[in-house]
Amino acid sequence: MARNSAPVEINKFSGGLFTDSNPLTSPDGYSLDEVNMVLNIDGSRNRRLGMDFEEDYSEITTTIAGDAADIEFATFKWENAGGDPEKSLEVVQVGNEIKVFDLDITPLSDGLIHTHAFSTADVSTTYSFAVVDGILIATTGEKNPTYFEYTAPSTITSSTFTLRVRDFFGVEDIVDDKNLFAASDVQERPSTQTDAHVYNLRNQSFGIPRINGDSTVNLADPIVAFRGASSNLFPSNSDDVTQALYANPENTGNRTIDRFYPEDLFKNPLGTAKAASGYFIIDALERGTSRLANEAANRARYPTLSISVNTLPVDRTPGGPTVVAEFAGRV
Repeated sequence: MARNSAPVEINKFSGGLFTDSNPLTSPDGYSLDEVNMVLNIDGSRNRRLGMDFEEDYSEITTTIAGDAADIEFATFKWENAGGDPEKSLEVVQVGNEIKVFDLDITPLSDGLIHTHAFSTADVSTTYSFAVVDGILIATTGEKNPTYFEYTAPSTITSSTFTLRVRDFFGVEDIVDDKNLFAASDVQERPSTQTDAHVYNLRNQSFGIPRINGDSTVNLADPIVAFRGASSNLFPSNSDDVTQALYANPENTGNRTIDRFYPEDLFKNPLGTAKAASGYFIIDALERGTSRLANEAANRARYPTLSISVNTLPVDRTPGGPTVVAEFAGRV
């Protein structure tokens, strides 16, 4: 039987886009395809508008050279600039250069207030931005992220910073063919001195000189004190100074000060649990050189520490962060 066809006007576009639907049996309120349309959350649609130069625009030039196909572009709205909730700026990336525009100025292209070039960054990388406490953070793949601070009415200053982390992992610790980080050997107290093991000990509570048990004022290197109480053994990676650090109420010189009793620590092994670490705060990407620098600075701060660290593995990550985000007041 022949069937008549007639156009149908759909006034309630509540189903949205349903591309898997059969064109002959598509349910009401759905659309099979949309070309140059914007689908709104309330089920309505609007025609997607084209782009054009803004009225009374000013042409903005850049210093970027090379094939335009290799140049990345990105934009970011810098809200709460300078801590002012009413102030927003527009950040535009073109290659390895960003330009910052004041959104309160019309036309927008007349509102250029700052230009910054990342001289060593790749022009083909999309940069990432985040705002924390009114400060703009940019990551470009370079080692050090950059932060920008805004001061009304149109001043922006920038600087870089180093990503630092607590050294919760330490360095590979193999002494006499035993892995002293392995569960089976973490309580091993070696007689052989290695830079790696000394560093790990410093990083896990042996990095601060302590007053020995019966002494009244003299600070001592806790590693040296432990060796004196253990027939020249080094502490294990499960040993923790704080387990033998307490006051002696019977000491007439000072009854309240905490003292280190290495004999008690030696005679009471702490088992196969690794001691807490993270005394040193190191460069997250240049870990090897940063560890050596931190250890040397710690000995300069505490000259009583007599055992030094001279060589550690080269431990580094090339490049730098490419993504940044803000959460709960942190970046």
